[in-house]
Order: sequence, then C-alpha cells, then structure tokens
Amino acid sequence: PGFNTTLKLIPYRSNPYVAFSGQISLTLDNDLVYVGSNTTPANIVGNVYTWNFTNNNPITVQTNTPVSTMLNTPISNCLVTNLTSSVDAVPTNDTFCENTFVVGSYDPNNKIVVPEGDGPNHHIAKTDSVLTYTINFQNVGNAPARRVTLIDTLTDKLEVFRLKTIYASHDYKIEIIDNKVLKITFDDINLVDSMTNEPESHGQFVFQINQKGNNNYGNVIKNKAEIYFDYNTAIVTNEVFNTIYQKPNGIDNIAKETFEYSLQPNPAQDIINMNFSKQIKGTAKILDVSGKVLMTIDLDNAANKQLDVSRLSGGLYMMLVEGKDFRGVKKFVVE
Repeated sequence: PGFNTTLKLIPYRSNPYVAFSGQISLTLDNDLVYVGSNTTPANIVGNVYTWNFTNNNPITVQTNTPVSTMLNTPISNCLVTNLTSSVDAVPTNDTFCENTFVVGSYDPNNKIVVPEGDGPNHHIAKTDSVLTYTINFQNVGNAPARRVTLIDTLTDKLEVFRLKTIYASHDYKIEIIDNKVLKITFDDINLVDSMTNEPESHGQFVFQINQKGNNNYGNVIKNKAEIYFDYNTAIVTNEVFNTIYQKPNGIDNIAKETFEYSLQPNPAQDIINMNFSKQIKGTAKILDVSGKVLMTIDLDNAANKQLDVSRLSGGLYMMLVEGKDFRGVKKFVVE
C-alpha cells in the first residue's frame, strides 16, 4: 500500500513479421488508482481505459495502491484486445486477466527501558541519571519493507541533546525535530518479511539519554515510539515509564548510586573480566538489547569476577551490576 505499480501492456501476434494494429482495453481493479500512461488513452469509461496500438509497442501504465488498502486484498486487472488491421484468426486469446493480491510490510513491536525500575510504579532514583531505551521491530507482512521510520517524542524530563546511539541493526539517519522529536530513518533497509526469513525480519535501535537533573520526586518519565513500515499507518509501541522516587525516612532512604567498574576485553570472545573499585555484594546480570536476562551471577564480597561468554552469539549486550544501594550498567560486544 502507498506505492505506485507499473503495468506493461504488450500486444502480441504469433507472426511478428506481419504488421498489426488495433485497440487494447484495460479494466483496472476498483482498489487501484490510475496515475498515468506513456500514451494517452483514446477512451476512458469508468475504470476501463482503451488505447490504440501498433505492432507490439508496449503501453506503460502507472497505478497506485491507496495507503488504506488492506494487505492480501485480491486484485484483478483484465485486458481485451481488438485487432483492426486484419482478420483475427484466433479471437479466443484476445482476453487476459491477472489475479494477484496486495502485499506489504507490518510489525509487532515493543519498547524497553533499562533500568526498568522497582515495583508497579517502576521506581528509580534521581541518581539513575541514564536511561537506555530499546525499540524492537519486525516485518511480519508478506513482502520486504523498503523503508522503516521510527518516531519517538521525548518528554521534557529528558536531556534531548545528551542522547547517544548505542546500537542500530541497519544503516540509519537520525534527526532531532523541534528539540523533542527523535526521528530514525532506515532508508533502503529492504527488511525481509518473517515468512520468508524470520531471523532476518527483525530490526532494532538502542539509545541512551539522561534524565534532567532538576526533575522532582514523583515525576513520571514516559516513553513510546511510532513505527512506520513504508506507507503503512503508524504502529504505536507499548509505553514504558519510570517514577522518580524517594523512600520515606525510617524505611530505606538510601538512593542507589551509579556504580563504576570496568569490563575487559571489550569486544570479548570467550572471557570477560569485571574489575570493581572495592569489594561488593550483589549480582551481575547479562541482558540482550531487548532487555531479556540471559545470565545472573552472584557477587559475594568480590573485587573482580571473570565470566565465560563463549556461549553468547556475536552482538551487543548489557551488563547490569546491582546491589542494595548501587547500580551500574555498561554495554559490551561479543565477537
């Protein structure tokens, strides 16, 4: 839907050495819109277009499938030729109908934020200054998507100009519109549909952004995205949110501070080493870019830890180190 389609009408005669001429009529499917042709029609009645032809010179017709047309809508275009230059020896082959259906791309999608936050209100502290957002998309239509566009309107509680791209599955162009709208365009992505190649039908964009330092306790940071496949209408993701929270005195008023540590080597192949500035007690979690926890490691008064990542597929991952009063997130790559 949304694209133009070219129809080539080529009159054919079994003996190409004998000149011939006549008329050819196209009955255009009611779901298509006539755009134009390389030769002006001699006659138009409703959705029936008639041209004069000479020999097998092709008539090229441009049509458009409206954006509102549903996928898998049946399409039938029929041709009738009328030979006027001589007697038609085989009139039974003067008609032809092409039956097809509308193809296009479409997507189930989601939005993920790290840290997710605690409890049903997804509580985070002011010191959780960096939020990592992932937009996942997949083409589950019945044809490749030529272009995918992501639109993410950012709340005024985020530092738009501190946004940083972490990962993109395909070549992309990034724009900030009106100081608040993030636009990601994957031109010529040709994202295959899931029925043809499920593993290659996925796409992803990951970015980090800081929350503003003057946010107040109780502020809610919301985020969702719109995904456009070619000319299809927008698909709106789920909305993720975090609530800036301060625990009441007497319960636990210790905010989780950002914890720094190192990962080496990065990129890694088989082994990755974690080095902490002090002994810590907590957990280390390895997450993929969709936010799924792949591995959890207990840290019991550890100053360093060596992890085997040889079973992970090549790609980008996140390491989340967390304890009672600290949290640290880093990205790493497995080759």
